[in-house]
Amino acid sequence: METVKSARPLTSRPLTSAHQNVTNTGLIAPKSSRSKTALRRQIQDKSYFIGLLRMKINELNAENNSLLRECEIMTKEEARIGVYRQKAETLARELNELTLELMTYNEFVDRTRIDEEMSAVKDDTNEIKHENDALIANLENDYAKLRDVENAIKRNDEKLKEVQKLINIVRNKFSETQIKEFDLMQTMNNELTKECHLLEQEISLWRTKKNEIEEKTVRDGNLLKMELIKAISKLRNLEKQKNKLLNDEDSEENKRKHLLAQVKRDNNYINSLTNKMEQLNVSQNQIKSEIEFYKDGDKLRKFSDLRQQDKIFDDFMIEYNNRKQTLIDELETINHEINDTTNKLSRYLKYLNMIKRIRNETNTVYDMSNEIIIQKRKLELEIYKNSQTKEKAEQEKQTLTARISKLKEGINSYSDVTGLKSKVESKLETVKQNSERIHNTIQALNVDKDKMASETREIQLKMEKDDVYQQIIKLEKQLSEILTVNNKLKENDNSQMIGEMKAMMLENDFEYDVANKTHVYYY
Repeated sequence: METVKSARPLTSRPLTSAHQNVTNTGLIAPKSSRSKTALRRQIQDKSYFIGLLRMKINELNAENNSLLRECEIMTKEEARIGVYRQKAETLARELNELTLELMTYNEFVDRTRIDEEMSAVKDDTNEIKHENDALIANLENDYAKLRDVENAIKRNDEKLKEVQKLINIVRNKFSETQIKEFDLMQTMNNELTKECHLLEQEISLWRTKKNEIEEKTVRDGNLLKMELIKAISKLRNLEKQKNKLLNDEDSEENKRKHLLAQVKRDNNYINSLTNKMEQLNVSQNQIKSEIEFYKDGDKLRKFSDLRQQDKIFDDFMIEYNNRKQTLIDELETINHEINDTTNKLSRYLKYLNMIKRIRNETNTVYDMSNEIIIQKRKLELEIYKNSQTKEKAEQEKQTLTARISKLKEGINSYSDVTGLKSKVESKLETVKQNSERIHNTIQALNVDKDKMASETREIQLKMEKDDVYQQIIKLEKQLSEILTVNNKLKENDNSQMIGEMKAMMLENDFEYDVANKTHVYYY
């Protein structure tokens, strides 16, 4: 089937709808004659709209190319602006340095105009140099401390990773209930750590606020404000000392009161014990009298009636006495509480009077507004609250560290159970093997010892039976006698006898050697 070309040329000329029909879909199609088929009209519509699309695509490509060129130009301009900014920053730094140098030069010129000596200027320059050296040393120390802190943080992170690995190992060994408890503990720990971080952030914010207020006071240069702050700080320190002294006195008084109360309680307890002992003695005497009295029947009946009445009366009296003692104890406790409250009220009244006096004195001397004092007190209260929260956070941190240390100990003790067991088993096996080897060597040595002993016995028996051995023993005896005689002759300095004895000794030695040789050949 041949494709029919459209009658409209594909150009970039704008299309008009003057001599064109509208299709069913609302699009404008080229004009067609009555003799042409519907298929030819569809092909013409497709070619027309493809031409439109190509025209729009070309326009969009042209716009994209123009935008890309503009983007390249903008990037180049931004790069130039960045270079100019860097140059401006460097120039600003140089300008600041030059202004500082100019200020120092102006100071030097002013001093020379005032006819100030050069020694003072040199001293000032030396002081400034020393200060700069000290600042450099402090900066280096701070940098070294920062490095140490970073290294410590890295080590702690590594330790935490190891601990987490151990925790995961131990957690795999836990049961379901233990895992749930462990998860709860972890959630609690995370919540507490978050609270600690928040509290630390609040503390840092309050510290920054305090520093800002102090800097503002310094910038304003109001000596009265500075003196007022110093006076308030001194007053706070004095109040703390006073509270400490009062607490010490109160503690001593309270100790005395508690000791007196304990003594009273002990005395009451002792009195109750004595009363019980007396009652027991009375009851014993009554029992004895009853035993004697039970022999008569009429007296027994009358006595039983009287006994019941006495019991009722005694029970009533006991209840009455107990109630009375409880009421007395309650009255004593109430009196103690009243005394404590009165003491506290007297202290608070004294403290309020002191504050009033201080306020009157400050108003007469400085004539300052009350708003500054109120703000300062609010800040002091907030700082005190923050210090309390910090102490609480530190306590919670200590408890958490103690718990973590306990967990680490448990982990270290229960993590490598299999390894410890294997090590102990290997050591036991090595000890057993070594003991078996030593036992075998001892047995072999005992066998060798027995063999050597038997051989030595046999040799001794053979030597005793041999005549040559007996001759050797005799010659040894003669030799010992000759040596004794030789020593005596040396003492008497008889050289001839010594020579003869030497000859005799040589002959005996020769005979001894011959005998030994024959003995060896015999064996």
